[in-house]
Amino acid sequence: MPQAHRGFYTNPAYGYQYEDFLVKELPVVVGNFFHASGRREDNFIAGISVGGYGALRLALKYPDLYSKAASLSGASDPYYAQRLCPGLFTVGDFARNIDNVFGSEEAFNMSDNSIEVLSRKVKDAPELYISCGTEDALLGVHERIKGYLDKAGIGYTSYEGTGTHSWKFWNEELGKVLAFLGLRKDGQKGF
Repeated sequence: MPQAHRGFYTNPAYGYQYEDFLVKELPVVVGNFFHASGRREDNFIAGISVGGYGALRLALKYPDLYSKAASLSGASDPYYAQRLCPGLFTVGDFARNIDNVFGSEEAFNMSDNSIEVLSRKVKDAPELYISCGTEDALLGVHERIKGYLDKAGIGYTSYEGTGTHSWKFWNEELGKVLAFLGLRKDGQKGF
């Protein structure tokens, strides 16, 4: 789960080019250090909250790179999320930061930063796992993303269970994500 600071795992007009780092540079570094496979079927992407948005977005934008993706409590529609749950984003300049990254809501809604736009464009989408706690303020965003995927005919595994936007929920989800990715057998305890 690489850090993307407040860049939403994109290439903003100003600042670090997080998307390029994740899809072009990081795979080379990982492959050099760990002799990891570069084959699509061996590569997955996952994230939590804004990282969940990043994982889902990059998987749909670069389906040739990832065979599976998981998004836990994904902040996958930042403008809608901000309206839906303004108390969730407690950083004072969060709204301005969203505009700094995406330009405006209108620009976001017409770009490849939008899950709705990407879901209409993607061919051969990776397998997707999306989850959100039923007490999470982002549950409405989660439902909206499911609607985009449904409308585009993209299959996914979804889980909604008791929990908030917290590590308690995410820790419980990690075992399910690892099983979804094929990295652990169902019923196996721990990581």
